[in-house]
Amino acid sequence: MKKIVLKRKTFICLWALSSFMLHLLSCKEEDSNVINRPAYDPSKPVVLSAFFPDSGRIRDKVILEGDNFGGDTSLIRVYFNKKQAKVIGSTGKRMYTVVPRLPGDTCTVSVVIGTDSSSYSSLFRYKASTNASTIVGNGSTDYKVGASLAETSLVPRAICVDDKDNIFTFTDVNDGIFLKINELENSVVPLVMNKNTGSGGVPQISEGKIVFPSDNLLDKYHTLDPSEGWALRSKTMVFRQGVRLPSETWKKNMAMCAVDSMYYLLFASSELVRINPKTSAADIVAILPAYNAYGMVFHPHQPNILWLSFSNYNSNAAPAEWNNTICTLDVTADDIAASMTRMNGTSTAGHRDGPLHLSQFNRPMQMFFDPEGNLYVADESNHCIRMINTRDNIVTTVSGKPGTPGFKDGPKEEALFRSPVGINVGRDGTIYVSDNGNARIRKIAFE
Repeated sequence: MKKIVLKRKTFICLWALSSFMLHLLSCKEEDSNVINRPAYDPSKPVVLSAFFPDSGRIRDKVILEGDNFGGDTSLIRVYFNKKQAKVIGSTGKRMYTVVPRLPGDTCTVSVVIGTDSSSYSSLFRYKASTNASTIVGNGSTDYKVGASLAETSLVPRAICVDDKDNIFTFTDVNDGIFLKINELENSVVPLVMNKNTGSGGVPQISEGKIVFPSDNLLDKYHTLDPSEGWALRSKTMVFRQGVRLPSETWKKNMAMCAVDSMYYLLFASSELVRINPKTSAADIVAILPAYNAYGMVFHPHQPNILWLSFSNYNSNAAPAEWNNTICTLDVTADDIAASMTRMNGTSTAGHRDGPLHLSQFNRPMQMFFDPEGNLYVADESNHCIRMINTRDNIVTTVSGKPGTPGFKDGPKEEALFRSPVGINVGRDGTIYVSDNGNARIRKIAFE
């Protein structure tokens, strides 16, 4: 009986949508100048009554019902939460819209026409539709660079992606091997064959160049510039005379701040160091209460706010209350260390989606923002990919089954990962994942 009812509801929605589209098309045929379409009346309120369907995925069609919409779509703005949706057409009492990408699991649908803004009382349920697939790697841990992606085996660590969709990663097998991978060109090219660089830190793209710290040389960081044929350049940090140097050489991450154009680097001995990329002048600006931040990235809309992920990678964070946490700090604060705030609910390892302040992670590793402020997290020991919508501070699982390691490509409901440690976002929104435990680099596309 349930199946019959569901099929009937689906048929009714499709019939209504088809009828509405036919109506819009007939309006266009009868009057291409939109002369006879109803106009929005600013002296009257915009009335919202209902919309259907009440759930859907990216690019699904939704009909909004009400009154005083007007027929000029250039005057109408529709939002699913804070994400603007495309308005295809309006009859004045009905609008045809398209679901935007990643507005959030539960959406308030609002309509803005002129100075009139109002929201529907019911909520829209957004269904994230993702598909995971493999780019390179076959599960073998024997390092081999072949003539094609299919012939290459690797164990990738942290990754970065440039604006030409080149993927860069270190490998777990041989220290100092840094690879450039291009899916469209079906190619893998080793760039760095210098063991003095160590195993390398988390690579970042900064002003078109790759930047990463050395984890075995105290005062070194490295760059690779495409204008120089990706040649490795080692830089020496110049600390002020008399400054107590960090006691540990181990450091994994550095990121550039758009506010002051400086690099920020966190040592395993808790020192947060600020580096001038032009002169390499370095200064310790804070002693943080935790270290071993494998994830470290500035917010695209709050460029003074640094987001960090503390797992228990190699050793426990100091103290343990910072394990399995996502934190923020303000690099422009008078007391940077005091500004550090734990954003998720607990340091206890686990998996919980929902409000960020109640969420749980299990060894969160590399993180990366998309341009809209969604923060993607490689949640290593949960074997899945998480997303923090920093506009609403809601955590969702994008792909993978929490606590279930394995390998499987496919949609969100089926995809499996094993100890993902690296993550990045391409120019088209594709998520690139270093699936370390499966010895593969994979991608997650929104469909």
